[in-house]
Amino acid sequence: MNLKKYLCVEAEHIRLIDYIFTDHDSYNSKYTYPKPHSIAVGGDDCVNIFEKNDIPLEYQKMYMVYNSLNINKRFKAKEYLTDIIISLSINKNGNIFGQMSGDNPTFDVSNCFECNKEDVLEFLTELREEQLLDNYLKALGEIIHLNIKSYFDTNTSKVKKKTK
Repeated sequence: MNLKKYLCVEAEHIRLIDYIFTDHDSYNSKYTYPKPHSIAVGGDDCVNIFEKNDIPLEYQKMYMVYNSLNINKRFKAKEYLTDIIISLSINKNGNIFGQMSGDNPTFDVSNCFECNKEDVLEFLTELREEQLLDNYLKALGEIIHLNIKSYFDTNTSKVKKKTK
C-alpha cells in the first residue's frame, strides 16, 4: 500500500516572493546593531524563469509528494526532485495553496491539484528524453533562491562611474 500522494502546480501558479530591504526602517536598533528591515512582497510568476531556461510550456510545472496519513487542512509536502519543504493548506473550497517552509520562503504556490505517481514518472522520463532535465533543475534552483531587492539604495551616490 502506497502512502504517498502527489500534487502538481503549473508555473503560472508558482509565484516568487520578493523581499525589499529599507535603509530607513531599522528595528531593535536601541539594543542591537541596526540592520535594515525586510518586508516580503509579492513577486512575478515563474513562467519567465522556465522560459529563460528553454523549458517548453508543457513542462513548466512543479511536482510535490506528501504522506497521506497526515493529511488535514494544513500539511507539509516536498518538491519531488529537490526535497524542498512546502507548507500547504486547503481552503474551504478545496483549493490547495501554500509556500516554501522556512524563515525566508522564496516562492508560494496556489491552485495545486492531485495527480498520480505515473504522471510524475512520465514527466521525468520525458524531461530526460527531451534533454531538458538539466535546464529544468536550473529553473528550480532559480525559484528556490532568495529574491532580494533594495528600494532604498543609499550607495548609488557613492559608486564611481567609469569614464571612457
